[in-house]
Amino acid sequence: MRINKFLAQSLGLSRRNAESLVVINEVKVNGEIAKLFTTVENKDKVEYIEHGKWITLGSLSSARTVVMYKQIFCVTTRDDEVKRKTIYHFLPKSFLELKSAGRLDYMSEGLLVLSNDGDLIYNLTHPSNESKKVYLVGIKGSFKLKEIEEMGKGIVIEKYNLNPVEVEKYEGDKFDYLRLQPSFNWYTFTLTEGRNNQIRKMTEYYGYTVQRLIRVEHGKYKLTAELYKKKWLEKN
Repeated sequence: MRINKFLAQSLGLSRRNAESLVVINEVKVNGEIAKLFTTVENKDKVEYIEHGKWITLGSLSSARTVVMYKQIFCVTTRDDEVKRKTIYHFLPKSFLELKSAGRLDYMSEGLLVLSNDGDLIYNLTHPSNESKKVYLVGIKGSFKLKEIEEMGKGIVIEKYNLNPVEVEKYEGDKFDYLRLQPSFNWYTFTLTEGRNNQIRKMTEYYGYTVQRLIRVEHGKYKLTAELYKKKWLEKN
């Protein structure tokens, strides 16, 4: 198997990004710097650089995808410079090879998809695919109709364009298992391409503060009571 395909499947990268690692000499096979034409087998030792360290990859396995309920007070990365807990602290060690489809920040929680399938990660994260993401957002206070309409068209904050977001008042009992605080007003935010911390920035722009932010849907994957209870589930 070509090294770029091996890296794509093992790290959840697109083929192009996997090739980039090879081109900048950040991949080794059996101790030697890999080239684009390098091929690998399961017996080979493959290493790559992450955060300045050489990391050894496990043997190539079939495509593997996991959904997890990310809790607050942890980061979506394999290693953190200030030693905060990462999502991998709450997963079996065998899942270290899986890459997350996007991120949830330190104080955000909810559905996170991890996989070694580069095509899946690409489909869930590349803006051109418009993969839908839905969040439950709790605030103190209530959005005005005008504010909801403005967010639906996209707004500019400090010359920074924030993409349109569909905002609706959340009502019902679908997510009662999340123990949603009754003292907050709850809304669903639906978007296909989000800027960094977009929901928090939009909310703060109108004078509110996000009290709790939970991702409940990403592409075809949805948060369930079972996932919330078990914390992670492997998908076929």
